[in-house]
Amino acid sequence: MRVFLKSLEREVSLAIEKEFKESDHRTDRWPKHVSKTFEANAKATYALMQPLNDDDLSSVINCEFVLITTH
Repeated sequence: MRVFLKSLEREVSLAIEKEFKESDHRTDRWPKHVSKTFEANAKATYALMQPLNDDDLSSVINCEFVLITTH
């Protein structure tokens, strides 16, 4: 999957490693770099959701947060 995301563009592969926080400003007033980061995040999200079946996709779309624990 990482190779596929890198093939889309560098920013897309980086988007899965860092959280995107939307600006408080209206989207038409976002600085260019924020818009580019948002677009990369959207492409990465789309690419990651494509292989999911309908049940799993529904679970992911309706999920508000993920609790990750380490042992």
